[in-house]
Amino acid sequence: MSVTDSADGTIYRDTAVVVVTNLPPVLQLVSPTPIPEGSRFTRSISFADPGADIWTAQVDYGDGSDPVAFTGITPATGLNLSHPYADDGTFTVRITLSDGHGGVATQSFALTVTNVAPSVNAGPDLTSRRGPPHAHRCHLDPGAADPLTFLWVVTASNGQVVPTGHERTFNFTPLDNGTYQVVLTVRDEDLATGMIPSPSRSPTPRQPWR
Repeated sequence: MSVTDSADGTIYRDTAVVVVTNLPPVLQLVSPTPIPEGSRFTRSISFADPGADIWTAQVDYGDGSDPVAFTGITPATGLNLSHPYADDGTFTVRITLSDGHGGVATQSFALTVTNVAPSVNAGPDLTSRRGPPHAHRCHLDPGAADPLTFLWVVTASNGQVVPTGHERTFNFTPLDNGTYQVVLTVRDEDLATGMIPSPSRSPTPRQPWR
């Protein structure tokens, strides 16, 4: 800044220093709703920053997977989170946002992933003559990380005793004509149970099993 004296033309100068300090970004508060296991958590997170910065972010989804890095983000685009959860539980999601000039914003929130009972399918009804073995297989639980237990129980109208099965697949051989009702029960680690019986009907003489 300079000032000139009109009387003698003397110029007086002084310098003022203006310091512009960086302001950190501000993240939107997040209150997520629970999701079922086996599904994907998605959320768009907005943030504000008055500076013309270059922002980067890192998100830790809290389930033991590697943190995910975000680049090329701006307040206009926000952060678009997307992550699958294979098992139930409560997970702490942590977001760290940097503006490249030392300004950092962090936010953590708890995400609840609920258990889903096993979805059981023992296969289609079958009609066959006595003698040949028959194989059954069930389908999977929505929670890919859930350990499952299996119980196959067969009730035969002709009195045949069929040993129970405890594996994903089950085989047995009908020895005589009659109705064989196969019941599959699947239980996950949270004791949620899925059960499906095959339809049964009263046997008639020499009726093939179904």
